[in-house]
Order: sequence, then structure tokens, then C-alpha cells
Amino acid sequence: MQRSPRTATRDKILVGALEVFARKGYHRASVDDIVRASGTSKGAVYHHFPNKEAVFLALVDDFARRLAARVAAAIAGRHGALAKVEGALVAALGTFADDERLARLILLEAVSLGPVYQAKRAEVAGRFAALIQGYLDEAAADGSIAPLDT
Repeated sequence: MQRSPRTATRDKILVGALEVFARKGYHRASVDDIVRASGTSKGAVYHHFPNKEAVFLALVDDFARRLAARVAAAIAGRHGALAKVEGALVAALGTFADDERLARLILLEAVSLGPVYQAKRAEVAGRFAALIQGYLDEAAADGSIAPLDT
């Protein structure tokens, strides 16, 4: 399926932004750096994103979607709560390993980005933790593991 020009431009901006953020760090990166790295225009960047923070949050959202999709695929064919926990954890670690530059930004540098980013990070982590917790509770209920004090 072919992407629309709008989607292709947005994707180019995100690819360029990731390269810039990985090389310079979030705080030293500028929209002009993103424009140069993406081969787009400043107008195109601002058409898709109101500011640099929105570009970064879009990268985080895209990463979270990939993470969720990989986890869902990993647990779909597994039977038993512990097997699903294992599948989810392996898929999550694989996603972080496959996108090491963005994972490093999300886990290390971005912690200083303030409340908007912290809320986004907490939302993503909370969804994953709830998934794992549900399967751990199921494993405790079926006797696969000792009940947990959660």
C-alpha cells in the first residue's frame, strides 16, 4: 500500500528528528536541525507538528504503537499466563533492542522533559504494567506461581 504524500512527509520528519535527537540530544536539537536532517522545509515541520516537543512525543507514540503490536503478536499464540508474561517481556526487550537510539532517548534523556512527557511515559508504562499484572494475577489464580502481594 502506498503512503500519502502527507504521511510520507511526516515520516521523513520523524526519521530526521530521530537522527538529530540521537546525535545531539533533545535539548541541543533544534527544528532547523530536524529540517536539514529530514530534507523537508520548516513549513512542513510546523504543518505536521506545533513544536519540537510534539515531534518527540510523536516518536514516543510511534514507538509505543510498535511495542504494543509486538507484544500482542508475541502473546497471541501462547497458552498459559506465564507463557504470555514471558512472550510480552521478550517482545518488549526486543523492541527496545531493535530501536536502541529511540529507546535510549525515551529511557534516559527524556526524563528531563517535564510533565507532558512524564504523563506520556507513565501512560505507556502503565498500560504495559497492567498487561503484565493481569497475566501474573491469572498465573497466581491458576496456581502457576505463588500469590503476589500486589
